[in-house]
Amino acid sequence: MPVRKFLAAAGLLLALAGCVTQPINTERAATYKRVGVLSAMEDRFSVSGVGVTAFSNSYREDKLDIGADDVMTAGAIQALSARYQLVDLGRYRRAFVDQPKHWPGEKGIFAKDHPMVPEVVRDLMGGEKLDAYILITPGYSSVRGTNQSVAGIGLVRIGSLFGGGDTRLHAAYIVSVIDGTDFSLQADMRAFPAGESLLSSFAPIKSPISAPNVPVPAQFLDAPVQHRDSIAGQFRQMMAENLPQTLRQARLLE
Repeated sequence: MPVRKFLAAAGLLLALAGCVTQPINTERAATYKRVGVLSAMEDRFSVSGVGVTAFSNSYREDKLDIGADDVMTAGAIQALSARYQLVDLGRYRRAFVDQPKHWPGEKGIFAKDHPMVPEVVRDLMGGEKLDAYILITPGYSSVRGTNQSVAGIGLVRIGSLFGGGDTRLHAAYIVSVIDGTDFSLQADMRAFPAGESLLSSFAPIKSPISAPNVPVPAQFLDAPVQHRDSIAGQFRQMMAENLPQTLRQARLLE
C-alpha cells in the first residue's frame, strides 16, 4: 500500500506529513497554458476513534462513494479555469491508482523497485502533451495533541478526558504538480484546515486535526452508509472553501 494511503490504520504519526509543503515556482507556473487535473482519492473511507488512552483507539476502512473525485476535479477546474486551459484526466484514474509506484523522497531502502510517480504520469498520460499535470491524492495528518493520525477522507471521533467527544469529517489530501516537459515534481502541497497554513504550526491550535475538517453529528460515525448523502453534502461544502485555499498555497492561483 503506498505510503500516502491510510497509514492511520497502524496508528502512525508521520513527521513527513509536515514536510509536504512545496509550492510551485511562480515563474514556471506562469509558463503553463494547458494543464490536466487528475483526482485519485477514490472511495476509500476511514472510520476511526482517538481516545484518551491507546486502548480506546479504533480504526476500520470502508468504501463509501461520496463522489469525491468528481467534486475535487470540478472544483479544481473551476478554480483554475481563469488561468489555464484545463483537461479532465479522470479516464486515467483507474490505471494510475492500480500502478504500484513511489513518490519522490518516500522510497525506503528496502522498498520494491516500482517506478516513481512522475514516470507513471509520463507513461500513462504523456501522450496528452500537456504543460503540467495536477494530481490530487490522499494524504495524512495528525490529530493534534495525540500521537495518532488520520488519512484520506473519513470520520474520526476524538475522545475527551471528561467524557463526550468531537466527531469530524476530514479530508487529508495533497495537490502535486508534475511538469509536462521534463516530468519533474514541481509542487507537493498538503491541504491545511480552513484559514490555516504551514505557519499555523507555530501558532495556537485552531483545529483538532491538521487536515481540512468539519464537525458532524456523532451518528454519522456509527452508520456512514445510511448518512452518505449528508456526508457527501458536508464534503462538497468543505471542498468549496478548502480546495481554492490549497491551490493558492501551492501557488497555482494568484
